[in-house]
Order: sequence, then structure tokens, then C-alpha cells
Amino acid sequence: SSSLFTGQEEYLDKLRHHFNDLGNSMQRKLYLLHGPGGIGKTQICLKFKEEIEDEVSYIFWIDASSEATIISSFMAIARHTDICGKQSGLSVGQSLQAIQTMKEKWLMI
Repeated sequence: SSSLFTGQEEYLDKLRHHFNDLGNSMQRKLYLLHGPGGIGKTQICLKFKEEIEDEVSYIFWIDASSEATIISSFMAIARHTDICGKQSGLSVGQSLQAIQTMKEKWLMI
């Protein structure tokens, strides 16, 4: 994220509080950050990713600007052999299933 990142501490605090206890829980935690383009969602996510990256094994970045980019992002995950085993050519659904069954902690943005 930008070294000039300022003014979004309220949102970062909400994310920190929501994901505070990653512990050993296998419970999935969800948080939806949304709004119009240009208000700083990406910078908030980048800053939060920097703070949490030592606590998770994988960080998945999904480009949600269109349905096609979402599918493309999940197909890229499916090609990542560490995550989906030695299988190749997994569908989006199969890659999601593989992620959901992972034992390691992960973050999807």
C-alpha cells in the first residue's frame, strides 16, 4: 500500500476487530468492504493485507471488477498446484472447494 495511506483507520480498526481472533479456529470469517470506485477500498485491503500476511499461509486476491475477472482470478488459483494438489484444469467451483478444505489459514480479498 502507499506510504501516504491515511484517513482510513476507522475501516482498518473494523477489519482488525472482525478478524482479531484468527487463533486455531477453522470457522470462516467474512467481511464485505464495498462502495463506489475511488474511495480507497483497494488501499484499505492492501494495508490490512500487510498487517496480516505473517498470520496466514495464503492470500488470494480476486479482481471483482467484472464477472470475467472474477472467473479469471479463480482459474488462476486453480492453476496453483500447492493449493489444489497435483490436479490441473480445475473448474472455479473445484478451486473454491479446494480452498475451503485447506487446513492452513488464508485470506481472500
